[in-house]
Amino acid sequence: MIGRLLRGGFMTAIYAYLYIPIIILIVNSFNRSRFGINWQGFTTDWYS
Repeated sequence: MIGRLLRGGFMTAIYAYLYIPIIILIVNSFNRSRFGINWQGFTTDWYS
C-alpha cells in the first residue's frame, strides 16, 4: 500500500516537473511585455 502511494506521488512529481514549465511558457506567451519578468497585460500580438 505504501509502495503504491510512493509510486503515485513520484509519478505526480515527474509529470509536474515536465508540464509546469510548458504551462508557464504558454501563459507567458500572452504577456504584453517583451520580457517575461513582469506581467504587463494580455495580448495576442505575438501570434500575428
